[in-house]
Amino acid sequence: MKILLTGATGFIGAKLWSVLLHRGHDVIGVSRHPSAKNIGASGARHVRYVMGEALPDSLVSFSPEVLVHLAWNGIPDFSAKTCAENVGAQIRFLGETEKFKNLKKVLVSGSCLEYGDKKGLCHETEAVLPDSYFSWAKQTLSNYFRLFCQQRHIGLLWFRLFYVYGPGQRSAALIPTLIDVSRAGRKPEIKNPSASNDFIYIDDVLDAFVKGIEHRECSGVLNLGSGRPASVLEVAQTVENVLKGDTNYSNKHARTFEEEKLKSGMVADISQAKSVLGWEPNTSLSEGIEKTWKLSA
Repeated sequence: MKILLTGATGFIGAKLWSVLLHRGHDVIGVSRHPSAKNIGASGARHVRYVMGEALPDSLVSFSPEVLVHLAWNGIPDFSAKTCAENVGAQIRFLGETEKFKNLKKVLVSGSCLEYGDKKGLCHETEAVLPDSYFSWAKQTLSNYFRLFCQQRHIGLLWFRLFYVYGPGQRSAALIPTLIDVSRAGRKPEIKNPSASNDFIYIDDVLDAFVKGIEHRECSGVLNLGSGRPASVLEVAQTVENVLKGDTNYSNKHARTFEEEKLKSGMVADISQAKSVLGWEPNTSLSEGIEKTWKLSA
């Protein structure tokens, strides 16, 4: 299958690129700033492209059947200016895709932050209001992509990604930070142990994208998460146990946080993804943290 992958050298994009190539797909990856170490597998084709500009002839002639759209410029800057620029650029890019005469399916990385300040179980059919410029931007683009694809009779899968982690994630994120602290022999600072989120390992996310690409008929908005909350304390304990074989330090903070977990963070209702894609995550938090630690050593 001919696939165009935007954001191809990012955290998710670089890994998805390799997976798709190994599955025999014909993939061209595009990104704003190509990095040799993040360019797919050996022989991968990359085109430098700035989102919103006119498509180069090489992409038009490639004429992909599937667009996997992961690009987002400026991470971790989610200011009003950056979000508005991303919305404008991505709308212009989507207009450029009218040049692709064989395009049948579009898959996009949305965000759980589209749910705004929602706490607890999040379902795709819920009406939500944005509580940040980033959630506004993602909601706006979701609506625009849906209308655009409807008019062109193109299938659209909009994945609301929860907290994806794994090798190659930004070092400032929670799990990489806890791993680095533990490696250095320092004690983690657990300021809000009951704060929770839904953490999902990168390989499970890649599996969902592959199923979405290769599944003949599927569309809609789907949550991609583990389906369970994990508190900061639980993550810290898991990191400590994986790297050191005990939880002596983290246990000093231990209390029962099950009720607080559901109140303090959002959790993916993944029943739709199970039904539509036949997908469910297979990597436990402990397994994912161990893989992240070993693969990022």
